[in-house]
Amino acid sequence: MKKLAFVIVMVLLTSSLVLAGCGKPSEKQPASNQVEEKKAPAKTTALTIGDLMQSAKAVKGLSYDSTSTLSSSKEVIKNKVFISGKKARFEAEVQGKKTVTISDGSNVYMYFPAENMAMKVAITENKNKPATEWAEGQAEDNLKIVGHEKIDGAECAVVEAVQGQETVRMWIREDIGIPARIESNTADGKILVENKNIKVGAQDENLFKLPAGVNVQSMNNMPQMPNLPDIKNMPPMPQMP
Repeated sequence: MKKLAFVIVMVLLTSSLVLAGCGKPSEKQPASNQVEEKKAPAKTTALTIGDLMQSAKAVKGLSYDSTSTLSSSKEVIKNKVFISGKKARFEAEVQGKKTVTISDGSNVYMYFPAENMAMKVAITENKNKPATEWAEGQAEDNLKIVGHEKIDGAECAVVEAVQGQETVRMWIREDIGIPARIESNTADGKILVENKNIKVGAQDENLFKLPAGVNVQSMNNMPQMPNLPDIKNMPPMPQMP
């Protein structure tokens, strides 16, 4: 009996050692995987000016509210802006009158709904600049990213450009490439442009057409109409670098 009991004890002891030995690799395997995951390098890609430009060029339609402030006069101009490709519409109230600037891709009109009339102006005289224009025809080496900040909850790259005596700084949304804020130091003073409620999407093409029956006149042939807002005294928009 003693011999049999001894044999049983040895069998049980041997079995437990074998089972313990079999269990060790499976217990160590997760630890090995964890070490391997820690060693795997994180994939990070630095944002570039080119990336921001491509994002802006990909936006074919959008709308936003724009506020422009000239520090020297403290004059504030508010615009509701609509963009569709190369077309743009700016709705503002100047000296108590609603003024609509429409760029249809070929011509620019300043439309006064109350008078049912519009002035055709040269494209070069148009002071309104759509938010997507900064990415058109610009050399990347003229711009540099100097920081990153959040504006209205959106991640923005702070982009700076210097042109002679003028410095332009733009806070460009990293997701869509559209400036949420623009600061420009000019000879006329500091100009601040803030773009809010930015919504990307297709726009109604009728926004970029003058209503039927509007009396269109050339800027050179405009009669003296004192009830029209003095557009010559409007603060200039910052020129995109």
